Amino acid sequence: MMPHIHYKVSICLQKAKNNFTGEEELEQVEKIFSHANPIQARKEALNFFESYLVIISEQLGFEYTDVRSAYAYMKDLFGSIPSSIRLSRGSIRGWTRKYATVEMIADSIIEEDNDTVNSIIIFELSDYQPGFEDTIDLLVRLGKELQYYNRHQLDKGGLEMSVNAFDSEDDDVQNFPILEIPLSWEGMDIRPDRIEESNELLLELIAGGENQYIEFKPALVYNFSSRSFKFSWSQKIPQAICAFLNSNNGGLLFIGVTDNGEIQGLDYDYSLSEIPNARDYFLQQFNRMLTFYFRPFVRTHLESGIREINGKEIFVVKVQPATTPVFVTNKISDVFEKRFFVRGAACSNELREIEEVVQFCLARYSNAGAIDDE
Repeated sequence: MMPHIHYKVSICLQKAKNNFTGEEELEQVEKIFSHANPIQARKEALNFFESYLVIISEQLGFEYTDVRSAYAYMKDLFGSIPSSIRLSRGSIRGWTRKYATVEMIADSIIEEDNDTVNSIIIFELSDYQPGFEDTIDLLVRLGKELQYYNRHQLDKGGLEMSVNAFDSEDDDVQNFPILEIPLSWEGMDIRPDRIEESNELLLELIAGGENQYIEFKPALVYNFSSRSFKFSWSQKIPQAICAFLNSNNGGLLFIGVTDNGEIQGLDYDYSLSEIPNARDYFLQQFNRMLTFYFRPFVRTHLESGIREINGKEIFVVKVQPATTPVFVTNKISDVFEKRFFVRGAACSNELREIEEVVQFCLARYSNAGAIDDE
């Protein structure tokens, strides 16, 4: 007898702020997809998931092209908000989790390990991603879904494919057979700390979009809203650097590249220069940012430089993983605030609760000594 499988799409996004209460409002959607042929239910679920992203893209004023570039625009929708907003699910120690997931649910065991599991999330976008901080984890889950289809001889609808991705645990590129999802895997087989930074390879990485190893920022200190200098505008850059430092493999930060991968260059930052050499001005501001937000040791983990690609200059920062936890330090009214960031699937996520930071550090820095950033 063919096992029954259905797919569930669950979405919880920040919608707007209530002008009367001042609280953020959430939009929640949950929809079940079931079909005699499970692969058809899977297609319908993923189509619904993607069509929902198209609608959000239109509301935000940009044209939808793919999940990865859309998520780059939607990062703010996944930011954590206080749990004063009551939900039946999704609360993490005082903060409400926002997410968009596609889940496979079966009436029999999916993983034949020590645990009896009858559901598996095959696709997720969220602000706090314990399951998908590592692309390998997503590929493993998708592989288990495919194994279930193979074990029960289910129709795969021509969606079977293989992905090559760098696995930090094995320190090598591995091949992962999966069922296709609407996500580009380009560049996943490149190990960040062995990148030969030729222009051709940089272009390939940019074309692959943001992921756990790659981050884009349009400018360093130019504020596109006020069209003027704003040092605090650069806060997201140290957050990305901090997240890469706390990751297993580090990453590459591109400044002068928009969230959707357009190479716009550094002209916006250069236009703010009050000295004849705009490049020197940019480098001064970058060094100022490092001094303001980090302790000096962080510089030993960074390699950076201005590169010219397609006639435009961009700034590339290669971040090597740190050996002990790193915090972003910000001085506010003579009080130093420390914030801890980790790398998600395509963004930097802040861990706000001390328990979360401790758990992450115990797992990530098993042989760590004193915390460098104290």
